[in-house]
Amino acid sequence: MAVTNDNVYIVWTDSRRGSLTVVPGAYRNAALNQDIYIAFIDNRGSPSIEISPPSIEAGYTGTITIHGSNMPREARFGIALGSMILAKEVWSDRSGSFTIHIDIGSLPAGNLSISVFDPTSGYVFAEKQLVITPNRELQTIVGMLSSANARLLAIENNIAVINTSIGRLGIDLRSINASISRLEGDVAVISTSLGDIRARIDDLGARVVSISGDMAVVRTSLGDIVGRISSIQNNVATVVTDLGVVRARIDEGLSRTAELESRIARIEGIYLPMIAILQVVALLLTAMLIMRIKRQ
Repeated sequence: MAVTNDNVYIVWTDSRRGSLTVVPGAYRNAALNQDIYIAFIDNRGSPSIEISPPSIEAGYTGTITIHGSNMPREARFGIALGSMILAKEVWSDRSGSFTIHIDIGSLPAGNLSISVFDPTSGYVFAEKQLVITPNRELQTIVGMLSSANARLLAIENNIAVINTSIGRLGIDLRSINASISRLEGDVAVISTSLGDIRARIDDLGARVVSISGDMAVVRTSLGDIVGRISSIQNNVATVVTDLGVVRARIDEGLSRTAELESRIARIEGIYLPMIAILQVVALLLTAMLIMRIKRQ
């Protein structure tokens, strides 16, 4: 279609991706089977990312920085931590680079993959492991709790209630490497160093803090969760995530925005096909009228 003086070609492609409406973050009005891509004649480095800091301690709550390079230029990307989407509106510059700062919640020890992907097709451009090392202080706390025959009883208002041989204790969830392993509506299954436990999602301070289209960010004391809104009723959003379905309260302003966009989507789904049919009928009637005039 076009070529620039630095051997960069714009090409029209037949991507055969099917419906984009089922892909988180996809543009509603995007073409289903066609797209514009950029082809490079010269050699370019492979897409890559750097993470800073490259490793964190278990229980760390703070910000990590992700820098991408050799990405498609001026393109849109999503960022995922394991199976959890952290962002879906990251844009590269003219050189194919981007830098984003992401807040993360408490994570257990181990390795988690951070990936950069295409929000429309799911294609992963680059990924790297975030190393989560054991926290010595947390290990000491867990060791002391184990020696006191600690048993996790409940989670109340972001506090773990533990029964021990010397009585009940209330400690911070991060002290026992707590993380959400599954969501079941109003209940979350929490994985900790003392075992798994079920807790009310409200006790984790869950609330919807951002809505973009039909996507929502649910913030909890154990980190953010991103998912697709399936319904909103009485300022409570039902959000489908990779960890399951969660119901979280949203503020009134966000609720009105989500309901408006949902109504617009429903109107588009009903009336746009009708408009297309009416346009076809109008063309047929016009053709018939022209033919009748010619015969006369």
